[in-house]
Amino acid sequence: MESNAWFNKEQDFAPDRELYRSERRFQLWAQTVSHGQLLLRSPNSDSEPTRIDLLFKPVTAMKLRGMYDGLVVRCARDDEAAAVRESLAPLALESEQILILETGGTPDFVACSAFGWLEDHGDFHEPSRLGAVPPGAVAWGP
Repeated sequence: MESNAWFNKEQDFAPDRELYRSERRFQLWAQTVSHGQLLLRSPNSDSEPTRIDLLFKPVTAMKLRGMYDGLVVRCARDDEAAAVRESLAPLALESEQILILETGGTPDFVACSAFGWLEDHGDFHEPSRLGAVPPGAVAWGP
């Protein structure tokens, strides 16, 4: 099975809209400074024949952990977005979307303009088909 979605228009980011949900484990896989890209990956394995890549770009601010056991990505509610923006002042984040990453415990966030995901049959270390993370970028995957 291959599936994907891409969100980059203002109407895609309605407050509290769920953009992605999975019970799988996701890892911080790679990040670039040049294009402000952040890639989280759930790699394929013996029990999971597909891999899932989540791409955020361009990222201007984030609060992340290295691993997520189950993950929901949703648009921040107005109060959540205001709190994130206030906590990051004086950094101007008026045009960025604030996406909430939920797993157990305290939620994380990513401030970006676009988000997408792709589930495919790519190999464990094969580059993402989302076009993310060029050679030489900082990568954290095993």
